[in-house]
Amino acid sequence: MNICMLTWEYPPRIVGGIARHCFGLTRALARKGHSVHVVTLDFPGAPQYEESEGVKIYRAPVELGHPNFIVWVLIFNHFLEKRVAFLSRDLRFDIIHAHDWLVAPVGIASKHYLKAPLVSTVHSIEAGRARGIHSPDSRLIDGVEWWMTYESKRIIAVSNSAKREIEGHFHLPGEKIDVIPNAVDASKYNISVDREFVKRRFGIAPHERLVLFIGRLAPQKGVEYLIRATPQIIRVNPDARIVIVGAGWL
Repeated sequence: MNICMLTWEYPPRIVGGIARHCFGLTRALARKGHSVHVVTLDFPGAPQYEESEGVKIYRAPVELGHPNFIVWVLIFNHFLEKRVAFLSRDLRFDIIHAHDWLVAPVGIASKHYLKAPLVSTVHSIEAGRARGIHSPDSRLIDGVEWWMTYESKRIIAVSNSAKREIEGHFHLPGEKIDVIPNAVDASKYNISVDREFVKRRFGIAPHERLVLFIGRLAPQKGVEYLIRATPQIIRVNPDARIVIVGAGWL
């Protein structure tokens, strides 16, 4: 299957989790025998085209900038759309896969002129990120997100709670949304690490049990619930120690 993967961030451009998500997903799809074509933004020092582990990556130069982020998003969608159109001269895509609202315009346009189904992964929604729709910018993003969900043949949510949020906020039929949790490539981690050494390094006694959170310190990650639950966790299990690792503004 020829897959056109649309994402505004892809390594070495890493802004949040979408870049890593797409990096792992595209390689896994390529290993399954699919022909995966990533269309994304350019990045200083990165080639406009490369093939890595079976994945073909096209980085479109964005020739115009703008201080307003939303205006810039609409601008770069134009350049991504041009690149998809150019590729479609020689390729017939079987599916278009868009990641979040930032590539919704190019995904929707490509769906219509390529006559290929659009699948969208909604990693989060504006109403959740901003804890409501309180500004003109949020209303615009919220509208683009609805537009993307409406135009998509299928929607992928990364958790059951995300599915409920998407389904309820955009009034979508539940059967249109599939839950596919984010995966972890365990081969990248050293499972032979000396646990006792790590505990000593961070002042944790050998008998104490470790509860570890790793992630961006942002409201949508939910770490505040772990923090609020900490007194109850300690009350039930006095030997538990909570370790939070991450960066952010929470």
